[in-house]
Amino acid sequence: MREVAIVTGGRRGIGRSIAYALAAHSFNILVVDIEEDASARETMSALQGKGIAARFLAADIGDESKHGEILDAAAELGTLTTLINNAGVSSTVRGDMLDLPVESLDRSWRVNLRAPFLLTQTFSKRLTAQPLRGKESFRSIVNITSVNVEILGLNRPDYCMTKAALSTMTRLFAARLAENGIHVYEVRPGMTMTDMTAPSRDKYDRVIEEGLVPMRRWGAPADIGEAVAVLATGAFRFSTGDAINVDGGLHMYRL
Repeated sequence: MREVAIVTGGRRGIGRSIAYALAAHSFNILVVDIEEDASARETMSALQGKGIAARFLAADIGDESKHGEILDAAAELGTLTTLINNAGVSSTVRGDMLDLPVESLDRSWRVNLRAPFLLTQTFSKRLTAQPLRGKESFRSIVNITSVNVEILGLNRPDYCMTKAALSTMTRLFAARLAENGIHVYEVRPGMTMTDMTAPSRDKYDRVIEEGLVPMRRWGAPADIGEAVAVLATGAFRFSTGDAINVDGGLHMYRL
């Protein structure tokens, strides 16, 4: 049976590219997102054209009562091995952090941290209930965080705080699950051309041109997808708990 990867927030942007990259490595894919819109249908059409089995499940990952259903849907596609916690939200309003609405804070907490923690719990329990046998498929969890784990975005504090906490969560699960043969990684995108970054595109165009990003270009969702696929296919088998920066060098401190 083919290996199956769950990709949350996979209907567009970075999540879509992650799903495409995993499909290119012959994973069957369960895409989980909040609604089945035109973007979702476009993604699924492309996935099904890649010769793999793919399914879309409309679900709010912040509702933990849906997590068992998510795993069951994935298991129908093959051998469940991989969870990509990609779904995330930014601040509802960008501005002075002293004016951050509590609703934005609660939303970020629910989607960016609480949901992936609980889904990872459920996924891990499902896999650890199935003891490793011989040369079993590589099993992994990849959390998509951000360069904002370390680089402060004063106009989106809830996003920064939840992504930093998700980074810590990566290492916690990596330490707990190592004995169970489940590898846990973190990928930190930098300035990536997506709908989420659209409101700041003019500003980011300028700072990229001025050299804030050493490679002097925007990241593309495909850059993130390729990095995730490398991790999920087991290229780093004696590694767990590590963070991979995919940001064109933005994270490097320079005088």
